[in-house]
Amino acid sequence: MLIVLCRALKVPEIAQAAYSILCASSSIGFLLTALEPHLSQFNLSPFMMGEYSDVCIMERLPSAFTGLPSPGVMFVVNGGSYAMTAPLFGMVCDKLAPPSKVNQLGATAILISFLLLGPAPFLPFATNLPVCIAALVIHGWGIGAVLVSSFAAAHCGAIEKGGFPDDIGTYGMVSGLWTSVFALGESCPPPARGQSFHVLLRGREVLAWNGLSLLA
Repeated sequence: MLIVLCRALKVPEIAQAAYSILCASSSIGFLLTALEPHLSQFNLSPFMMGEYSDVCIMERLPSAFTGLPSPGVMFVVNGGSYAMTAPLFGMVCDKLAPPSKVNQLGATAILISFLLLGPAPFLPFATNLPVCIAALVIHGWGIGAVLVSSFAAAHCGAIEKGGFPDDIGTYGMVSGLWTSVFALGESCPPPARGQSFHVLLRGREVLAWNGLSLLA
């Protein structure tokens, strides 16, 4: 299986798709760490930001589940946007535009979302909640475009350029590679933690990361 994956990664379309997935999923991991400290300046309610409950709402749950985190609305905005737009991007890749164009659109959307979320130092406005919400929605669009188009591009590349057969085995190989690279990107450790982490959203680190994403 390792030999098959190495052979697949030698196909330019598959390697490029893997890099796109890595960048997109790492942006999700970045937000999971940076978003809460960044939005704490707005003093949002636990409903918006999430909280740790001291009591089990469902009495039948084992006591081990007491204290599990409850995700806030702000942490599901980009996920909801992704869930709603991913099927649309799938249809676009199938019928209207090549996956490479959709991938470029998604990478650009992710870049714009981070520039707005900070905001970037060169933008003429301060951090505000409506723009942050809009940025998270745009981020979800970008994630949907990149992840869906990358799978389509990797599958087409495997068959047309890599010489893999058009069968369930190739689908499984591409799906496994997609899942592995996604998990790798999402688990990449961010460079810092703590309440001061939100400053990274305004710094050169995010601008550099956006440049790498746009290359995808």
